[in-house]
Amino acid sequence: MDQTSRPSHAPVRFDERIFQEDLAYTSVTGIAVARLTRHRYESKGIPVGELRLTEAKGPHGAVLPRCLKVYLPPPDGPFGMVFRVMIDGDGAHLQYLAFGGRR
Repeated sequence: MDQTSRPSHAPVRFDERIFQEDLAYTSVTGIAVARLTRHRYESKGIPVGELRLTEAKGPHGAVLPRCLKVYLPPPDGPFGMVFRVMIDGDGAHLQYLAFGGRR
């Protein structure tokens, strides 16, 4: 890949414990959306065009530095996922932080 091209999908990693905790607080529809989305993201990555910047402080005062979000289903669905940008020995990826209903 030359330096002027950009990837169309970003790799993502999910923490199973955090993901399951989030599912406990959502509806049956939310669970279906979250599971389907996770499967799609783990197999193909997150489409870069769906990513949005988070505010410096999220709802209820949550601090969200270096974070991105997606609305589900795209482009403006009633659910969302938040990810933190991480860089490690394997390169850059997005780390799953949260799933829930949007207000």
